[in-house]
Amino acid sequence: MKFHIGDIASITTNKLLSPTKMEGIYNILNFLTGDELWTHELPFASDFVKPYLLEQYPKLANINAQNINVNNVQEKVDELIAEYGEYLEITSVSEHWQQQ
Repeated sequence: MKFHIGDIASITTNKLLSPTKMEGIYNILNFLTGDELWTHELPFASDFVKPYLLEQYPKLANINAQNINVNNVQEKVDELIAEYGEYLEITSVSEHWQQQ
């Protein structure tokens, strides 16, 4: 399934870069885990799926998110779109999630 680079980078950087904010986080994590996650489960799920996302797109590990803030978040997302494309195809890792 295709997801916005901002949704994916939100998981890999731990910064909220999703254009749809928390809705995007829920959507990508629910897809990746094959679950309907509760709010308190999001941090664990994010940590769990991050290595799988980086396995699918290793270059995303190079994103420097240290200086991202509310004033430049859109600029950073635009840079990510220019570098990686707006949407990337990702594969669910629900089989791994169910085994944990």
